[in-house]
Amino acid sequence: CKPKAGETVVVTGAAGAVGSAVGQIAKIKGCRVVGFAGSDAKVEYLKSIGFDAAYNYKTISSIDDALKESCPNGVDQFFDNVGGEFFEVVLSRMNEFGRVSICGAISGYNALEPPKAHAVSGLLIYKQLRVEGF
Repeated sequence: CKPKAGETVVVTGAAGAVGSAVGQIAKIKGCRVVGFAGSDAKVEYLKSIGFDAAYNYKTISSIDDALKESCPNGVDQFFDNVGGEFFEVVLSRMNEFGRVSICGAISGYNALEPPKAHAVSGLLIYKQLRVEGF
């Protein structure tokens, strides 16, 4: 993602080995880092390692509301380990020329049917985003 000081980075699956390393590297580079995880204990862990904001996705009212609160100036970089709804909602909050790294799609790993794809190409074009598999 090439983090730059002053940028906002969002990490999903943030309490795992990869997500927590991504967040810590972004902090070292001078970024504001927001993480999402699946328990209150994981949220506390993220805060203890320097994340500026962290959310338990199971207990928040909406992903979008959490992003509005923690990323009032939008998202510059998105490191996605989850996919699905998270991917779509965070893309809608991305700033122009933002960067997205896709490392996983855990939201669909155990699905009995493939998830329905939503059209996100308009957001990618309109916001001139760079998306890479990692």
